Amino acid sequence: MVEREGANLRPPGVRAQSCFWRMKAPKRRQACFGKDAGGCLRSACDQEIRRVDLSHRAVINRRHQTPEARMPTVLLKFRKPQIHCIRVVALLFSLVTGAAANARGAKVMAEPIPDAIWAYMQQRSWRAELPCPGRDQLVLLRVPYLDFDGNSQTGSLIVAKSVAKAVAAAFQEIYDSGKFRIYRMSLIDEFGGDDARSMAANNTSAFNCRTTDRGAMSRHAYGMAVDINPVQNPYREGNLTEPEAGRAYDEPYKRRRDIVGMIVDGDVVTRAFARQGWRWGGHWKRSVDYQHFSNDGH
Repeated sequence: MVEREGANLRPPGVRAQSCFWRMKAPKRRQACFGKDAGGCLRSACDQEIRRVDLSHRAVINRRHQTPEARMPTVLLKFRKPQIHCIRVVALLFSLVTGAAANARGAKVMAEPIPDAIWAYMQQRSWRAELPCPGRDQLVLLRVPYLDFDGNSQTGSLIVAKSVAKAVAAAFQEIYDSGKFRIYRMSLIDEFGGDDARSMAANNTSAFNCRTTDRGAMSRHAYGMAVDINPVQNPYREGNLTEPEAGRAYDEPYKRRRDIVGMIVDGDVVTRAFARQGWRWGGHWKRSVDYQHFSNDGH
């Protein structure tokens, strides 16, 4: 090992015949330690012996040194900052993974409707001219969900207090499964209480004090119905499909489990609501409402 490291290196300041330094290390050692050593090679041999001895000692010493001792001084200056940087990166990684773990463990939370939201609801989702439920009969749900990119988000739904526990349990089961994606979940008040605009935006919503096309009070008006991903799960009756973008998904043969955000019979969404006694509009006969779940099937 020592000889290989210094095989063809000429010690600085040595003036000897060039033929000596062209020899390979074993030849040089034979020349220096053999019977014929001497004369014009003596000076070179002395240098060679000293070099081999010092190299051998250096290697032995390095074998017993700590990694820090083997490092050049200039590298030792960066040793502690490097360790510090590694520790910082490890800490940041643990915070990120911890946040992800917390997101995965997020829970649906229920709370009274704050004053600011209640004021915003007036003449949007809550209309004085209709027999809408009072503020004390409604509750705000903060709902964790996975968006279409698989990222955890928190949405808002307003539902009747009497069904809040069931709705919360259904959405918690959906979220915990990690199998279903929701495009958006905002209060319908952001769309002025306009159901058509909310559906066109693929918004998942619940309470909206409004009437149906036939003039009856909708189950949404009582906070007892939920619409999920209206584009992938449109309403269809005859030639009418709402929203318009839902035409790509409004027939049974167009509906597949591998389409993101689509609800199909027997999936995690229908099972989660069925466990709470809620029924799916995808089972209706005369018309079909793939986005719709309600406590009484209407």
